[in-house]
Order: sequence, then C-alpha cells, then structure tokens
Amino acid sequence: MEGLTDTQEEIYQWLRDRIIIDHLPPTMREISRHFEFAGATGSRCHLRALERKGWIVRVPRQSRNIRLTREPL
Repeated sequence: MEGLTDTQEEIYQWLRDRIIIDHLPPTMREISRHFEFAGATGSRCHLRALERKGWIVRVPRQSRNIRLTREPL
C-alpha cells in the first residue's frame, strides 16, 4: 500500500470517523461539503487516489459505496 498525502490522510481519517459514528459511509455530496470542494469532482479524484493506493474499495453502482480496507500505519 502506498502512503497518503496530507489531504488524502485527512479525508481517510474523516471517512473512518464518519463510518464509526454513523455506521455508514458518507455520500459524495457530504464529502464535498465537508472539505469545501466546489463539486463532486474533487471528492471523486481523492477517492480514486485512495482506491488506487489500496486504502479503500468502492462498490460499483451502489450508494454510499466506500469500504475501508485497513487502518493506516
């Protein structure tokens, strides 16, 4: 697994916290709103990077599709 940038680490930690607190992953809109991205594209790019690096898995064609693969070291 590749390391994360500071922004990716912040997003990953927030995703983990939301899943622990809410018992389900946030939506793209919630991610964009929290991190003040102009739209969902910013969220998508960061989630793709987390997925490519092996930190999350996204289930196709499913709402709230983010699954964590493991805790950061």
